[in-house]
Amino acid sequence: MNFKSAFMKPFTDMKKLIIGIVLSIVPIINFFALGFILKASGVKEKKVTNQMPEWTDWGDLFVKGLLAMIIGLVYMIPVLIIFMIGLGTAIFSLVGSLGGFPGADAGTDAELMTALINQDWAAVAPALVGAAPLILVAILLGVIISYISPSAVLHYIQSNKMGDAFNFGSVFKKAFTTNYFTAWIIAIIVSMVVSGILSFIPWVGQAIAFFITGVFMYSLIGEAFMSA
Repeated sequence: MNFKSAFMKPFTDMKKLIIGIVLSIVPIINFFALGFILKASGVKEKKVTNQMPEWTDWGDLFVKGLLAMIIGLVYMIPVLIIFMIGLGTAIFSLVGSLGGFPGADAGTDAELMTALINQDWAAVAPALVGAAPLILVAILLGVIISYISPSAVLHYIQSNKMGDAFNFGSVFKKAFTTNYFTAWIIAIIVSMVVSGILSFIPWVGQAIAFFITGVFMYSLIGEAFMSA
């Protein structure tokens, strides 16, 4: 894998880069940018290229970005379910251990929260500890899903068939390779560093990070995906 080429790809055409950053700023509109990022992965190309694609087929870019987000959300459903069960367990345990929020009327949610905040945390701790295993499972599963989901999205991009994103046998086979794992780890580290640095730029910092790291990540993972 050519890490330097993938990192430099967003900067090979400043006009395309600026368009991507501007589109990344606005919610919903940023689906165009996400679609472009996925196109830049190169999984539909015959060979790896270090150049960004053209800003064309705008409708297709928007659809690809939207469906990629939906695929990610569907994969995250088990994480959300487990996390909500853990959170619910903590709340019910907490209510029971505190005798029903003493000091709170049957009135507003704000009063209930005030009563909770004023409790002795020694009484709160057992409820949190009891829910911790489920919450930890949700966090671990979330990391695994974040690792697998790029493979699922690239399956869809490669074939233009939504169902291929849920061909779990192929998705897992492509994801659990040395090249894919290496690409993902490096992409996550670089993304965290770049996002951390650009977070100091008001308003547009995260948009810049989203587009630059997106092109880098999917170019790198796309190369690993095609070699699997």
